[in-house]
Amino acid sequence: MESFKGDDMGGERPQTAEEGISTRRDFLRKSTLSVAVGVLAAAGISLKATKTAPRNLDKTTHQVTPHQEGLNLSKTPERSWRLEHPTEGTIIVWHPEYTGKLDGTVVYIPGDSTTPDKLWNQYHIADQFRESGKKALFIIPESLWHAFKYKRPWEHIKWKDNLDGLIQFVKSKTGVETERPITLVGQSAGYRSIANWLDCEAGQDVNCMIFLDSLFGYFGKFHRWLLEEKENIIILVSAKGEDGRMTTRRQSIEFAKKHRANTATFLQTPRRFDERFLNNLPKVIHIASKYEHSQIVSSGGVIPSVLRITNA
Repeated sequence: MESFKGDDMGGERPQTAEEGISTRRDFLRKSTLSVAVGVLAAAGISLKATKTAPRNLDKTTHQVTPHQEGLNLSKTPERSWRLEHPTEGTIIVWHPEYTGKLDGTVVYIPGDSTTPDKLWNQYHIADQFRESGKKALFIIPESLWHAFKYKRPWEHIKWKDNLDGLIQFVKSKTGVETERPITLVGQSAGYRSIANWLDCEAGQDVNCMIFLDSLFGYFGKFHRWLLEEKENIIILVSAKGEDGRMTTRRQSIEFAKKHRANTATFLQTPRRFDERFLNNLPKVIHIASKYEHSQIVSSGGVIPSVLRITNA
C-alpha cells in the first residue's frame, strides 16, 4: 500500500504574504463600512437589515429558476434550482458557469441528519462545488431524514431504487441534459443509496464513488463493482475518532487492504494532487482525514479536493 503525506485542508499553517494582504484588505473594508454606517446614523438615516434568499436559488418553493434551454450558448451563467417532488421531497441542482457540453453528473447524497437546504445554506455546498472546478451538473436529493426514528430505516430512503427517476425528473424540470459518466458522493448514511442505485439502469454509468466517512456497509457489493470495469474507482475519506469508533477509519483501511496492489493512502487531505498521480489513478484512494465526522463536510476543503480526482 502506497502512502503519501499531504497538507490537510484547513490545517494550521503560517499565513502567506498573499493571505496577509487579503486580511488587511478585509480589515480596511470593514473599517470603511463602520465609518459609513456611523455617518448615516449621525444624519438620522437608519439601515434596516433584510433577510436575503440563498444565492442563485429561486425564492419560491415548488418553482424552478427560469433558465434557457440547451447548452450551446455563447455564455452559460452559473445557475441553480430548488425543485420539489410530490413524494421524494426537495432536490437542489447546481450548474457551473461554463460554456459547452458538461463532462458529467455528480449526485450528492446527504447524511441522515442533513437536508439539501442545510447543505446549501449552512455548509455553502455550492461554493465547494465551484472550488472543485468540475464541469458537471450537481444534484442533491433528499435521502433519509433522522434514520433513528425508524425500526427499518432502509425502507424509508428517498429515491431508494430509482436513480433513473431522479435524473429524469431533474432533466424535465431544468431542461439541462444530465451527461455521463456519473459520480456518486455519499455522506455518512448515504452509502445505502449508493448501494441501491448500482442496480439501476443509470447505475451502469457510474464510474466513481466517493464515501465521505460513509463506508458503513455493503462491502462485498462495492468490492465487486470496483472490479467490474477498469475505469471504476472508489475514494474513501475516513474521519478521525477514538479507536475509530463512530467513523469509517477501520472499515476504510480494511477495504483498501483488499486492493493493496492498486491503492493509494493519504495521511491527510492534499491541497492539490500531483499530475502524474491524476494521470494514473489507482482503484482505491483512501484519505485518512484529520477532521471529525461532520467536519469533513463543514470544513469546506475536503469535498473540492476529492472532486478534482474524478472524471465528472
